Amino acid sequence: AAAKPAPAPGRHDPPSAGRSLDAGCARPTVIHPPASDLAPVVANAPAGTCFVLQAGQYWFHDVVPKDDMTFVGVDRNQVSVVGNSGTENAFHGTAARVSIGRMKFSGFTGSGGEKRQEQAAIRGTSKIWGTVPGTMAKEWLIEDVEVSGGYASGVFLGDDFTVRRSTFTNNGVTGIGGTEVHGGLIERNVISGNGFQQADGEY
Repeated sequence: AAAKPAPAPGRHDPPSAGRSLDAGCARPTVIHPPASDLAPVVANAPAGTCFVLQAGQYWFHDVVPKDDMTFVGVDRNQVSVVGNSGTENAFHGTAARVSIGRMKFSGFTGSGGEKRQEQAAIRGTSKIWGTVPGTMAKEWLIEDVEVSGGYASGVFLGDDFTVRRSTFTNNGVTGIGGTEVHGGLIERNVISGNGFQQADGEY
């Protein structure tokens, strides 16, 4: 096997970078489409649950993960999560060590409150403009996802997030956004066509 390249001098990857997308999925909870009620299912599940999404189109939103939860599709090209003008996000919250991967997100165009550029299909905060101590998620792994057609960002970062092997296109403000985040790793992503609805002035 080829030797793994030595890290660049001074590079300190976050703990999320070394975690496998399938870690903790030995006994998964299988989810079938459309799973519009996924939010209460997650709310009633224990921390550390792994959810495996089968092929199809999903309509869930406002899912608040608990620590160490995993949400992974069977294949990025077969699992689609669709939002609309009334949905701000698919996932958000302040949990630690959440993993999300192998699925597509589109059409999350709902927004609310001031500073709307923090709206995102995947948001590492408890609420829009929640980037103060105690309101940001930690060590999420976002891998092999595609986010397009969102009101503002594809993903809005928390602390020590890893975002890799993903695509962020045609979102209104940024592909990957964040405010006052600490640590993290962003690598091997495609980010294009974002910013057509960029905020003005101080925003």
